[in-house]
Amino acid sequence: MPLEAPAAALVLRFLLDDPAADAATIEWGDVAAVARRDGVEQRLAAALERRGVSLPERFADAVSRARERTSRIVALAARLDEACERQSLPHVFLSLVPHYPDVGRELDLLLGQASTATDRVILDQIQAVPGLRRLRSRLASRTVYPLPELGTVLDVRHGRLGRLGEHARFADLVLRRRRPARIGPVRCQVPSPEDQLLLQALSQSCGRRSLRVRDAYWTIATLRATRPDWAALLATAEALGLMAGLSCHLAYVDQIHELLTGRRLVDADVRARLGPRRWGRVEFRQGSYRFPTARVTGRLYLAQLRAELAAGDWEGAARLCLLPLIAVPAAWWRLARGGAGGA
Repeated sequence: MPLEAPAAALVLRFLLDDPAADAATIEWGDVAAVARRDGVEQRLAAALERRGVSLPERFADAVSRARERTSRIVALAARLDEACERQSLPHVFLSLVPHYPDVGRELDLLLGQASTATDRVILDQIQAVPGLRRLRSRLASRTVYPLPELGTVLDVRHGRLGRLGEHARFADLVLRRRRPARIGPVRCQVPSPEDQLLLQALSQSCGRRSLRVRDAYWTIATLRATRPDWAALLATAEALGLMAGLSCHLAYVDQIHELLTGRRLVDADVRARLGPRRWGRVEFRQGSYRFPTARVTGRLYLAQLRAELAAGDWEGAARLCLLPLIAVPAAWWRLARGGAGGA
């Protein structure tokens, strides 16, 4: 492993138990920063401990704090899961599986009811008030509950997925195909592995600017350990307008895997069925795996809009048509705030 290798690539090598990863090349400040930012501190610590690597005190302390936070958030998820079960309310935790044993900045919960009135089930379990619901959140049928004592927020989605709630059909499918899974000491409802992969594709379609180590790692580890029913997965992606997002996500992860190992991750026949789309190269820049965001986001948006129209999902298409009207002013507002802050 060359000394000049990016910290993110080194972290990913350790997570994948790559014997070529050399612990002597670790620059702990850089590696710890990547692990913290990309939410893989506990997984990295476990991978290093398997090799007998002694963790610096500062990093070990950070991992200990992360484990305590995970324990509290998973306990909250278990209480919410039990409350939903008592009310016979279809529900699924969207991001626990790809993140665990780490936890992200948000605890994402999809409920099977479109009405925010169902949140009373949640309010019985937490002491929280909803954050300000802007127009975009209202259109997406989302309510966010800040939980500063846990260092996270509870992001509740009511029967819809996507930036503006354009994926009601996908939300329904995720709920119907949900399954119980053990998350540490508890059991919660989570998406099927195939739907979890489609959720990664959806994230790729939602204006993502870079690919986090945790997302690349989860996809690589999943495809190495299991063989999805590609025919069913691709048919579902096509029907839901997620084929372009899936193709894009897998293309970038495949590139990263080839850079690290010299081997392709996705079989040639699957790549052929994903289509001849050219998404450009993923590159390590500014501390992350980055790609040509503006070009990719525009292509994914148009592909999704065409798919919604072809499926006759007029409501989903209408919501997508609203996105530029909301996203552009929001971007200008962020730039204006940034400029004001720097004045």
